[in-house]
Amino acid sequence: MINELFSKTQRVILSWSIILIILIFAIGRLDSIKVSNETSNYDSITVSGEGKTTIKPDVAVVRASVMTTNRDVKKAQDENTTRANAVIKFLADQKVADKDIKTVEYSISPNYSYDSGRQTLLGYNVTQSLEIKIRDFKNLSGIVDGMVSKGVNQTGGIQFKVDDQKQAEAEARALAIADAKSQARELANKLGVRLGKLTSFTENGGNVIYYNDTAMGMGAGESIAKALPPSLPTGENEIKSNVSLTYRINN
Repeated sequence: MINELFSKTQRVILSWSIILIILIFAIGRLDSIKVSNETSNYDSITVSGEGKTTIKPDVAVVRASVMTTNRDVKKAQDENTTRANAVIKFLADQKVADKDIKTVEYSISPNYSYDSGRQTLLGYNVTQSLEIKIRDFKNLSGIVDGMVSKGVNQTGGIQFKVDDQKQAEAEARALAIADAKSQARELANKLGVRLGKLTSFTENGGNVIYYNDTAMGMGAGESIAKALPPSLPTGENEIKSNVSLTYRINN
C-alpha cells in the first residue's frame, strides 16, 4: 500500500515537472519571438566611408627565372641546378636573407617541332623561378645585374611593396570609419532624425595601389640588365579602405 502510494506520488511529481518544463520553453519561445520582432522591424540608415593613406615601400620584389634546354632531360636539370645555385649563392653574398629567397616554380616540359603534321622531340626545357625580396634599394640594380651574370635569363619585373602594411591598413580603416560617421551625422541632421546604435559594420579594405611597378618583359641575357636604369624611384603606395555602417534610427 505504501509502495503504491509512493509510486503515485512520483508519477504526479514527474507529470508536473514535465508540464513546468513545457511552460518554461513556451514562455522563452514567445520572448525570443518578441525580441526578434523588436530588433528586426526598425528604420535604419546605411552609409559608406572611404579612407586612404600612403606609405613608402621598404622592399623590392623581383621574380627571376633560370631556363635551360637540352635534348637530355637529366643534363637540362643538372645545368639548371648549377646555374640556379650560383644565383642563390650570389644573393647570399649580397646579404639577401634566406627567408627572402623563395622558389615559386619548378617545371620540366618537352620541346617539340612540328613539320607537315609530324611532331619531333627537340629536347626539354627546365625552368626554376625565384621570388626575391631586396631590401637594399641602393644596390638593387647591381643585384639584378649580378643575377643575370650568374644565370638568370627570364624575369617578370619588379614591384615595390611594404613588407608589413598592417599599421597603414589600420590608419586607412580609421579614416574610412570617421568618414562614414560624419556622413551618417550629416544625413540624420538633414532628415531630422536621431541616430541610434550601430547595428552593422562591413569592410572592403587593404587594397594597395602600386604607383611604381617596373615591368621588365620576359627576356634573356644581358638585355635584362641593360634595360634596368641605374636608379629606380620607389615612390609611395596607397592603402585604401572602404567601410559600410548601418545605424538604427531612434524615433
